[in-house]
Amino acid sequence: MKPPGKRIRVLVAGALGRMGRCVVEAIGDTADLELAGAVDVGGDLAATIRRERPDVAVDFTTPGAVESNLRCYLREQVHPVIGTTGLGPAALADLRAEAGRLGVG
Repeated sequence: MKPPGKRIRVLVAGALGRMGRCVVEAIGDTADLELAGAVDVGGDLAATIRRERPDVAVDFTTPGAVESNLRCYLREQVHPVIGTTGLGPAALADLRAEAGRLGVG
């Protein structure tokens, strides 16, 4: 639970896509959220996370990028919210286990 008055820092991956742009706009319109960073194709996700220290990452990337991104969020202790589809059952099971091991929801 966040302390009263503390804004949740949100990173958006896939920020230049249709849904990513909507998420960035929604964050700007929400008083208790703060845009901590935005990345898209060619951006350095890990460096952005380390520099900006978001609490949460919203990912609207591609099926080819999302698994790697998820592993990065978990390693960096960033809580992921995934809007990207395309992960298979085996990958989901592995990622759930890794999230549990690292204590990141």
